[in-house]
Amino acid sequence: MSRPQTVSRADLLRLLALQPDAPLAAAARLAGYQLKAASPPAAQPDTEAEAGYETAPADRKALFPAEQFWHLRRREPLQAAAGRNLSAKLRQFRPLRAKELRLTASPSLSSRRPDPAALTEAAAQFRPLPRRPAQAETSPPPQTPPAALALQLLRAGEQPAWLEPFFLRFLRTWFERQKDADLIRFARQALELLPPGRQQDWQGCLYGIAHRDALRQGAVIPPQFQPEVALAAAAEPLPPSPWLLIQEGEAMFLLNSPESGICLLKGSRIAALELTADLLLLRREDGRAETVPVRSGQPLCSLRGAERFSLQTASEVLHVHACVRPAWAALIGRNSRELFAEIPWLGRSYRLYWQAPARSGEGRWASCHGPADTDRFGLSAYIGFYGRVMQRFRWLEPGRFLMGSPLDEPERETWGRETLHEVRLSKGFWLADTAVTQELWHFVMRGNPSKFQGRELPADNVSWEDAQLFLQRLNAMVPGLNARLPTEAEWEYACRAGSGGPFSFGSQITPEQANCNGAFPYHNSAKGEFRRRTVPVQSLPPNAWGFYEMHGNVWEWCQDWWQEDLGGDAALDPQGPERGEFRAARGGSWFLGGKAARSAARGRFAPDFRNDRIGFRIARDHELPLLAQKAAAPAPAELPEPPRPSLFRRIFSRS
Repeated sequence: MSRPQTVSRADLLRLLALQPDAPLAAAARLAGYQLKAASPPAAQPDTEAEAGYETAPADRKALFPAEQFWHLRRREPLQAAAGRNLSAKLRQFRPLRAKELRLTASPSLSSRRPDPAALTEAAAQFRPLPRRPAQAETSPPPQTPPAALALQLLRAGEQPAWLEPFFLRFLRTWFERQKDADLIRFARQALELLPPGRQQDWQGCLYGIAHRDALRQGAVIPPQFQPEVALAAAAEPLPPSPWLLIQEGEAMFLLNSPESGICLLKGSRIAALELTADLLLLRREDGRAETVPVRSGQPLCSLRGAERFSLQTASEVLHVHACVRPAWAALIGRNSRELFAEIPWLGRSYRLYWQAPARSGEGRWASCHGPADTDRFGLSAYIGFYGRVMQRFRWLEPGRFLMGSPLDEPERETWGRETLHEVRLSKGFWLADTAVTQELWHFVMRGNPSKFQGRELPADNVSWEDAQLFLQRLNAMVPGLNARLPTEAEWEYACRAGSGGPFSFGSQITPEQANCNGAFPYHNSAKGEFRRRTVPVQSLPPNAWGFYEMHGNVWEWCQDWWQEDLGGDAALDPQGPERGEFRAARGGSWFLGGKAARSAARGRFAPDFRNDRIGFRIARDHELPLLAQKAAAPAPAELPEPPRPSLFRRIFSRS
């Protein structure tokens, strides 16, 4: 039997960086290694212990010492790094020779006040240009060194054409001879003499050279200089190696993987990156740029109170945001590997993990298992029956929007039904991404009243009272669902999906976007197809929030009683009148034209009215966290205290 190999910490860290979801032991087994036995350190906290917090700050501090959690929101490669054009320029110039860098001028020029014309005439003798033929190099050196002459010209306020090529040669010399005291001294003197204002890229390099020591300790770069080129002048190269960005408590660290090793990690990993220089560029949200020295195990600069920042390496930019607890999350926390959030769904909690982008793009919440997950539209969850019948719900955040239509919207109702006003929805809610299908209706009701038959077609020929009976039976089949119809405000909020025009798709709509009567197009548009029936759900494009067939196909019942005029005052969570004669419906139908399919269009029908143009979709409120449910539960009634026994009974009682 062959003896298993042992893996170094560097190799194991590289493997784990490629597979961040794999646990440590599993990663070692994947590589065919076994972990080295290590004696457990004394009084070390469990690195796999999970930490989380509820919304109360006191509970949060008791469970985890951090006030906020950081997560990698987006990473993007540097397509054209700043200073790359400068590097191309530098390759055209040869470095300066030692005698050209002397700062002492000749007596003829230093004994009197420098005359700009004389200095320019003297500079023409040795103008530093790109490499010349060999015979040009044999010309006798000038009387004044170029470095001293450049300083004298700057003191005189002159900037001749040869000055920039000279400084490019100087920078070429710096990148080949770093840590040279003479070069740093010359850069400081030249930087003091340069005129103020927005500087060129090579002047940013001068700043990096002149303030090299301060930048290598971590310092703010003035806004007039390009921070990337200043960083390049002050940084030193590192051999390419994997590093980890770690959060532990309130502090954030950079850990060199081969030096620290997995077993010594106490915090939670934010991102894995590869560094080739010993300085990083940190940009804060207020625009300030500062350098961050790469030191393994030492905290980065203070980030308390910051909402977001970015770390720039030589090849990519990492956008790190403070993670705010999403409105749908009952709990948010970190374990030793990743950030997680728990979502309540049908009486159970499911965990979603933050997936940082591997190479580029946006991070997102994702689920390993369970009904809740995220996609390009956002968070969604589903209910299913035997793996066949399924209804997906999409999460809608609390927000504000303008309900109704403006006065200049074409073909709007003129008798006050669509008065434009602001609506605020203070609570998030769930809404089905499609109308109720005939398959789901038949599964719940054991029948199908629809005129147009088809499993994926929306259930039609359904009255408001029929929809209420369906919801009662569905809630009995799925405990904790508490399904209901959406209010008019909730329906229009989901239909608009952040838009403000007549339709969620823009100012016009086509038969390829909505199933409505193409013979009566909206606002003098070209006529289109009239299908004369409903179409299957999800057969037409969704809006920006992932809801299908919100325009046309079938009218959709709302919970509200009909209100003739919604009014122009701002409203908070409107529910409609308490009683009435008609129920509200939204969305238009396959029978009507584009006017009735607008986001603000409203319809009304009697609660017992049904035809082949009316259906509905399901909404539900968000569940409270288990701790909030316990806090909101009514306290048990206090029982009356039993009467105290008499003194005679207490004396002569056997007990």
